[in-house]
Amino acid sequence: MAEKRKNSKLTWFSAALLAVLLLVLAFLQQNGSLDALLNGTPLQSDSGAAQKPLSVHFIDVGQGDCSLIKTPNGAILIDAGERANAPAVIQYLREQKVTALKYIIATHPHSDHIGALPDILAAIPAENIILPQLTEINIPTTKTYENLLSAIQTHKVKAIPAKAGTSYALGDAQLSILAPLSQMKELNDMSVIARLDFGETSFLFSGDAEKAAEDALLASSAALRAQVFKAGHHGSKTSSGEALLEAVRPELVVICCGKDNSYGHPHEEAVQRFNAIGARQLRTDICGSIVVGSDGERLYQSYENEG
Repeated sequence: MAEKRKNSKLTWFSAALLAVLLLVLAFLQQNGSLDALLNGTPLQSDSGAAQKPLSVHFIDVGQGDCSLIKTPNGAILIDAGERANAPAVIQYLREQKVTALKYIIATHPHSDHIGALPDILAAIPAENIILPQLTEINIPTTKTYENLLSAIQTHKVKAIPAKAGTSYALGDAQLSILAPLSQMKELNDMSVIARLDFGETSFLFSGDAEKAAEDALLASSAALRAQVFKAGHHGSKTSSGEALLEAVRPELVVICCGKDNSYGHPHEEAVQRFNAIGARQLRTDICGSIVVGSDGERLYQSYENEG
């Protein structure tokens, strides 16, 4: 009889514990915290991500790169896609009420990163443009690059050579240049790599940097840990190496790539590396434009094709 009462108490306690657990889980799910509990990430879904004090917009330009950083103290544009993307990028900037750009970063002179910049400079004033300093071993002779240099001169934009260790402040946000660290033959490895810090939140933008540039970055004394990582070279298997990912330990990886692109980006090997560190992944070919907002403590995400 005593044993029966004991079992009855255990059954009642288990049922009560389960009920409490279900209530807690329901509360966390309703308040956007369930993912944080399960994945150890502060990222929450929030349709108002773009209205946070700082927001980073990974603009869908197909098989190219284009990122907008918005702060109350100015805006930064990192790359802009191909020239054909210019009207859509200009429209996006205007919809975001960006009437001027404090800085532009042209990570490296490939058309899928800089092609639209001359048209954007003609439409929206920019104060400064940060570019990798190239030499005879890597300087391109393409019309795309010539058009950009001509537009910089025409629109009187101050050209700043990217120098590792240099930082630029926009109010409480700080953008730090981490690379390039030396002259490399491959233009992808001359990519400007930049880190954005705002309060306790951080972002790392890696352009199309591949192994040589990543190895040089790892050998430097730069702080690499960041919550959000823009995947190198559109998710190529030759970028976002295991060693770099271990140093960055991102909670969110954003992959900028075109739908059904001929390069097979993101490559399965890269995706497996992102999965191995437990990083959530958002892709512009699936999500459209992606916004990650920050209040200095937490991150909030929204994207165009949420359904």
